[in-house]
Amino acid sequence: METRPGLAREEDEHKVTPMHMAVQWDKIDVLRVLLEHDWSLGYVLTSNGNPILDSVARQGYVGAARELLKHCPDAPYAHADGTTTCLHQAVQGGHMELLQFFLGSKHLRKLVNMRDIMHETPLYDAVRKCNPKIVKALLQHPDTDVTVLNISGNPATWLLSPMTDHAKTLNWVRLIIFSWTCIVFSGPLDYSSLYNTSVRSLDDVYIHYIQIQYNNISLNICFKFSSYSKSMFSIFFK
Repeated sequence: METRPGLAREEDEHKVTPMHMAVQWDKIDVLRVLLEHDWSLGYVLTSNGNPILDSVARQGYVGAARELLKHCPDAPYAHADGTTTCLHQAVQGGHMELLQFFLGSKHLRKLVNMRDIMHETPLYDAVRKCNPKIVKALLQHPDTDVTVLNISGNPATWLLSPMTDHAKTLNWVRLIIFSWTCIVFSGPLDYSSLYNTSVRSLDDVYIHYIQIQYNNISLNICFKFSSYSKSMFSIFFK
């Protein structure tokens, strides 16, 4: 870095710079040395338009993301052609810890409603990937807008419809229930019991019970899934 600083910006045959390689291998010490020598390296894009945060998000390395943002808090977060953002990549990779770090970041939390090339927010990817924990994290973020429409004019909730074909998988059941209740009910909800709910099978009918708190009222919700009736629900107050 002292004798040939320009090499820090050179790409190899795979279109990867030393900065991108450092985060891909989670070499935080190397990343720190590079950034302390020249902080502007945090803003380097590859010739393909790939920012360093995108490489971080693909791997899910929180330490590398934290070190990069410490030196470059406004580092590029989206691909140059606007196809995707680092938050989309974190959701697609199922990197929960990195997602929580991004959502808690002063500069990156705004990405929760940013759209990709298909005009879809990270919530679409979370629903499509059938990851209830990530859907929960996104829906509980105060800035999340569930009314965003994609390029086809559909909200993320429309992706739930074909999921009922797979409702016998516990993750699918939890995802459908959690997304449905978050979007239908407005106001503070307590989902502490979501992962302690009961699921039982009887004659190809799967019954799922949850209890949530809505405006100081306890709601007991029963969802039923079967191959004959895609989904039914009933709500009991107590």
